[in-house]
Amino acid sequence: MLDAVNYAIDLLEEQPKDLRRVILLLSQPKDVASTGVAEDVVRRLGESNTSVYSVRFGTAKVKHHGPFHRAGDREREPPQPDSNLSTTAASREFKRALEAVREDASAGLASLSGGEQVEFEDSRALAQELSLLTSDLSTAYTLSFRPSSKEPGFHTIKVEAGTIADRLNMTARSSYWLGSAD
Repeated sequence: MLDAVNYAIDLLEEQPKDLRRVILLLSQPKDVASTGVAEDVVRRLGESNTSVYSVRFGTAKVKHHGPFHRAGDREREPPQPDSNLSTTAASREFKRALEAVREDASAGLASLSGGEQVEFEDSRALAQELSLLTSDLSTAYTLSFRPSSKEPGFHTIKVEAGTIADRLNMTARSSYWLGSAD
């Protein structure tokens, strides 16, 4: 899965920068046998402004919170701190992002990149989910920003829409990666 996302990012980087970059990932939850490194994929997703939409094979019925639900909406145990990492907020958030990708790559990549994740059980459910995704992508507005920080590396962001959020299905990336100014 990590190898596929890395390859897709390579292909998308050949396209004009003003186009929206979306990866549709049809997969199982966990990555198996990729040679790619989670840290590299997280960095590249953040640098390339690419969103991952994960449609994965499931066996249990999934309750939706709207047409698509955020991959990070389910409860999970907070990750344990690693004494080898610096205690800065950015490094803690980066470690959490990596743990999410390693634990459940399809959901972690979707949540981290501002995409969404759904599961399906059969061909009818797959067709329905893909139809909802197509509708969602074609009617969505995309907003972007220019970071004020010039510090290279992993940065977290939080997007809020105030009271209007009650009427919207809003998704947003939780982080970005600022490359060094070589």
